[in-house]
Amino acid sequence: MLETLAGRLKWERAEDGIRVELPAQLDGPNICKSIAKSLSLLLFVYLILSIEIWFPHGFHEALHRALINW
Repeated sequence: MLETLAGRLKWERAEDGIRVELPAQLDGPNICKSIAKSLSLLLFVYLILSIEIWFPHGFHEALHRALINW
């Protein structure tokens, strides 16, 4: 059972230690930021997959070389 520690912070003993719960605030700016991050990640993955389809060998090899040299 979770017990309130200080304000909204809650904790309980578990088999492998102590479980602490830090609730996130759900307000307008945080929701907008989460949606924007999710959409930008989806756009990034879409662009990478599109480039991979358009240039299957050249892009893959260039990306591999760039990651190895990084």
